[in-house]
Amino acid sequence: MGIKDGAARPDDRAGCLSGIAGGDQRAYVLDADCNVLPLTAVDTAGDSWIEHFQSERISDELRINRLDFTPARDENLVIAGPPTLSISLLFRGSGRVSVDSGQFLDLATDMLVLFHSPHATRGSNQIHGGQPVLCLDFRFAPDFVARLGVPGLAPLIRAFTLNCSVQDTLLLGRPMNAALRQVGYDVLTCRLVGVARKVYLQAKALELFGHIVGL
Repeated sequence: MGIKDGAARPDDRAGCLSGIAGGDQRAYVLDADCNVLPLTAVDTAGDSWIEHFQSERISDELRINRLDFTPARDENLVIAGPPTLSISLLFRGSGRVSVDSGQFLDLATDMLVLFHSPHATRGSNQIHGGQPVLCLDFRFAPDFVARLGVPGLAPLIRAFTLNCSVQDTLLLGRPMNAALRQVGYDVLTCRLVGVARKVYLQAKALELFGHIVGL
């Protein structure tokens, strides 16, 4: 993962920047390969999260992203991205996130966040500074759920205590339970390499999704 050279497509730029009121917000596009494309001038201090954002391709339908750092100050981000299913485990840190100018979802340590959008979308992300952040983000292909034979994600809403969804874009939050926490620790501490690592992490991602369906 890294900052890609060159500008984002004009439609991405317009979609991400529209509605930004200014101030210290910074705008990015996260592409299908989880590369970060800045749409505002890169600032070493303001973009410090990028240096600590690691993305690992597990298969054509799964990437696992990790953010592990201590921001020196609050970071206010607007990030646009493609259709995806994202399951995030926040082990440390706090902030808030919203999608398409919807209601903010407050983030706290030991929290599960589920995000699903069938189309390209954008969101506002605020990371509180001065405290460690450790987050795992499992990014699945948009049709992952359908290929598993799961009829849809709407029935999962009842299992979440926070719902900041907008129309057909889901943004849900709840505290992690012991099973979800253990899956995250297993991924963080995995020392396998090569094919063995990919197989193991795919299995862990499926286990994570299974636990969520069973909530």
